Amino acid sequence: MRPTGWRILLTLAVGATVVGWFFARMLENRRGALSLPPWSAGVVLTACGIALIFTARRTHARLVRRPGTTPLPPLVAARLAALGVAGSRAGTLVGGVYLGYIAYAAGNLETDFRHEVFWRGALCVAGAALVVVGALLLERVLRLPDTEDDRDVANDEHLT
Repeated sequence: MRPTGWRILLTLAVGATVVGWFFARMLENRRGALSLPPWSAGVVLTACGIALIFTARRTHARLVRRPGTTPLPPLVAARLAALGVAGSRAGTLVGGVYLGYIAYAAGNLETDFRHEVFWRGALCVAGAALVVVGALLLERVLRLPDTEDDRDVANDEHLT
């Protein structure tokens, strides 16, 4: 499994932002008003981001075998690595959708309702960014050092 690259995250973020903007536009055209993002979405995203960061710190302590910690079983490490990959992509998608939503709302901030939509959406985007940071940190902590064989294979693939 390759580590998550910035290109995939950027592509997902841009695509999700466009989808969020069009969704907000469609909502306003059909209903006459935007929906208010729930506060709970931002709170849950923030809590998930904090949990991922805490998990990354604990996992690192277990991997370097700090006193008072138990060794990390390989299957748990693989599951946490998969969680890191999935978390970074899911956080990017959710954050992108909310970013597009608030970008549409920011086009006309004359009413208090639009301000409320903007700030609640901004909380969701900040929470999603925290999820992405925590997931990438978890991924980085679980990264194995390159071996001689891995470097030879990478060089052979680069030349072809």
